[in-house]
Amino acid sequence: MSRFLSSLFRAGPTLLRAGHPLLRAKAQPIAATQLNSAEVKRVVADMSQVFKTSRTPVVGLAAPQIGQSLRLVAIELTHKPFLAQRKLEARPLTFLVNPKVTLLSPPRTASAPTASTPDWPIEYESCESVPGYSALVRRANAVMLEATTLDGTPIREKHSGYMARVLQNVTDMLDGVLIMDRMVPKSLRHDIYIDQYDMVVR
Repeated sequence: MSRFLSSLFRAGPTLLRAGHPLLRAKAQPIAATQLNSAEVKRVVADMSQVFKTSRTPVVGLAAPQIGQSLRLVAIELTHKPFLAQRKLEARPLTFLVNPKVTLLSPPRTASAPTASTPDWPIEYESCESVPGYSALVRRANAVMLEATTLDGTPIREKHSGYMARVLQNVTDMLDGVLIMDRMVPKSLRHDIYIDQYDMVVR
């Protein structure tokens, strides 16, 4: 097979799975002088490849998941059936450098730590580093995102609903936090039961 054809069928980078120590470490910030470096460009290319080659739609990915301790995440919302179901706007593949997410929802009440509320909804989440499983996770419904684009442009955006959840999920990975650390106790579920058992918390 020619090199050209080989490149067309090149598999994406290996994703680290839960249990790898790098997924439990705090990722390193990216300096402005690094944005045009060969290292960052390679990581961006590898992360992009994950979105292109995954058998199922990938919504969010953090650099540590491909073995790179950098504060870099990517988000893509383009799967039309999912967008229609959720009534969401499409978002092309977007990279966020040194993202900071500030929770805007009121503090959770100690009397009902696992209750789903409008400000702190509970939904199933999955993670590329925990393949085949999902778990119920309670997240703030509104967040403020501060980050830098790949060309160095600072951004500050308020997000709510599903996008706020995705941002919290993916930035957790930069601080060594996995969905198992946030999940409602005993809610971990294998994907074969997605259409059979929903442990909805009310």
